[in-house]
Amino acid sequence: MKIERVNDHQIRCTLTKADLDIRNLKLSELAYGTDKAKSLFRDMLHEASRLYGFEAEDIPLMIEAIPLPGGTVVLIISKVEDPEELDTRFSKFAPDLRAGEISEPENVALSGADDSTRISTRLYKFSDLDDAIRASHQILYRTSVDSSLYKNDGAFYLMIKDNGDTVNYNKVANMLTEYAESEQSNPSGILIFKKKAETLIEDNALDNLSKI
Repeated sequence: MKIERVNDHQIRCTLTKADLDIRNLKLSELAYGTDKAKSLFRDMLHEASRLYGFEAEDIPLMIEAIPLPGGTVVLIISKVEDPEELDTRFSKFAPDLRAGEISEPENVALSGADDSTRISTRLYKFSDLDDAIRASHQILYRTSVDSSLYKNDGAFYLMIKDNGDTVNYNKVANMLTEYAESEQSNPSGILIFKKKAETLIEDNALDNLSKI
């Protein structure tokens, strides 16, 4: 199990198939809040607190699962200060590290980039354009995702959409978390954002940025 700090409000946890096998856990159990899944989340939060001071006591969390080839899964865990921002596709927990307990999840479902029942869309925030350009140069699977670039309140936002190649979409989504903050991914939030943001590159944003 590998835990990394993305920013003050977000951590990324990488679980290999071996990590899940050791705990006798299946990916589906993460969504249904079994005792084994709760134990795993508790351990991750404890370790994140020890390593990075990531404290999430009495704060709801949004947990997004990104399945990768080979049985590996990446969990993006974000603090949510406004409960209304929670998308019903995510698991919500109210962890209490002192008590060592995690409450029953509401709206239980994990959203992965491979959701075949809908088109997955995600939004990533960059503090400046240079960061977005650097990210584009590192992503090797640009042709398999649709991407657009926006500007809003001085920050730059990259939106990616799954166009059917789920494996490569997962890779792009996972790599982007190395360079940017994961933002909106629920449909209503995306629509609201697009109405107020300035469109800089409508199509093939990653390709165009990588040529700069």
